[in-house]
Parts: sequence; structure tokens; C-alpha cells
Amino acid sequence: MISMAGKVIALVGCVKSKQAGRHEARDLYDSALFKCSRAYAEANSDEWFILSAKYGLVRPEEQIDSYEDTLIGKTPMAKQEWARRVHKKMQDLGLDDPENTVLWLAGRDVKLPLAFMLICRQRDPLDGLMQAPRLAWLKANTKVEVS
Repeated sequence: MISMAGKVIALVGCVKSKQAGRHEARDLYDSALFKCSRAYAEANSDEWFILSAKYGLVRPEEQIDSYEDTLIGKTPMAKQEWARRVHKKMQDLGLDDPENTVLWLAGRDVKLPLAFMLICRQRDPLDGLMQAPRLAWLKANTKVEVS
């Protein structure tokens, strides 16, 4: 059997700021933080997905409707249920593999309930940073112009 190096899978957190209507997930979220996270994910991963509070694990090209939902303030049980759904989908897609590395580009409310379930390696360049320092770091490490 030939051993192959794993993939880097970026997980980008959803944000509150969205366009109205139905869009490809990559274009639904319109904040500077999301746009910079997307640019970083596209440049530094083999594949990337959005972690949506409503839809779970979403491919960037997937069509989804705008929504008002967040994991912030949800009960620990609700966050765990969300994480189980996301983890199951990751397993179904073969993403949670010990050879793969998850690149976290999501806040703590999204990351914490899911991170301990994963068997793949994990890397979080934004760990411990609040929103403004996250955005500053991403702007400094991407070539995207956002306001």
C-alpha cells in the first residue's frame, strides 16, 4: 500500500453578517472577517468548508438560504448536538482522518465542541485571539483587500 500525505482541511466559521436570500455559501457571508478567513483558507488548504450554526458543515459551493442563528449563548447540550452532526458529516466525507490536518479559522463557540471529537491533526493560527486581532492577523497574512 502506498502511503500518501494527508490533506489540509480548513474550517471557516460562519458570521452574523450575511446577504439576504439564497447564495453559494462562499458568497453568503459578507463580513471582512469571513472574507479574509476564506482567502486564507483558499490559499493554505487543499479543501475548505464553512461551519454554519444552522446548516452544520457546508461546502463553499453549496446553495444555502440566509439565516439568523448562532452557537453563541446556546446550551452545552445544543453545541454538542451540533458538533456531533458536523463530525458525522466529516466522517462521511473522509475528512476526519489521522493523516489530515484541520486548519481552524473559527471562533471558540464553534471550535470547542467539535475539536475534541476529531482524530485528525489540528492547527489554529488564531487561537486565543479576539475578533479584531483575528482580522488583523488574517489581513496581514492574506492578499485580499477588504474594508
